[in-house]
Amino acid sequence: MSVETFLQFQGYFEIILGLLLIAGFFTPVIAVVVGLMFWSFAVANPVAGEIRLSRDVALAGLCFALVVAGPGRWSVDNAIRGGASWFSERRDAALVVVRLSLAFTLLASALFTGGVMASHLNETLPMFVVFALGLLFAAGVAPRFAAAFVLWMGVVIPLEIVGEGLLGGLDSIKREIGLLAGAIVYTLTGSDRFAIFRPLEPRSKSRD
Repeated sequence: MSVETFLQFQGYFEIILGLLLIAGFFTPVIAVVVGLMFWSFAVANPVAGEIRLSRDVALAGLCFALVVAGPGRWSVDNAIRGGASWFSERRDAALVVVRLSLAFTLLASALFTGGVMASHLNETLPMFVVFALGLLFAAGVAPRFAAAFVLWMGVVIPLEIVGEGLLGGLDSIKREIGLLAGAIVYTLTGSDRFAIFRPLEPRSKSRD
């Protein structure tokens, strides 16, 4: 089998896995498979001379967070197979993995720029801004800065699709779309308990 044929079949396989994740079918198992694929990309790319660790490692981390959280409320696992969500019990573990994954890709994109490490994360904002945002995520200081990441990608992704066309733009920006999904989850769900300056929980009123 030629390399071109292998890559073509790999692309089909990735599409199938992506659709299964969207549907939430055998969620933890599929998330493990996809996560290992991203790790294999991260290991193989330096050998092949195409280093994109900043995004592949982060996406592998998001897959691991999905394994920790389990199938969602609106997943096929929950509707048909009766798969239980573990998010309420493992909320902080899942969210801290999401936060550190986003922090990693921001810091790596800021520190290793240009050439094969060039990405939309280090081509659309000054490096000191990307680096500062990554530090805030890593330290857990004001983790609601995830909302800034959401707004940032909400501008970059449509512009890339308009500039490159639908298929070309999606192919170019596909990893950033995955990172955007993680940032949206973190923004909507709230900070993990390991974050600094997380919102204070309301005190329960004492009864006389």
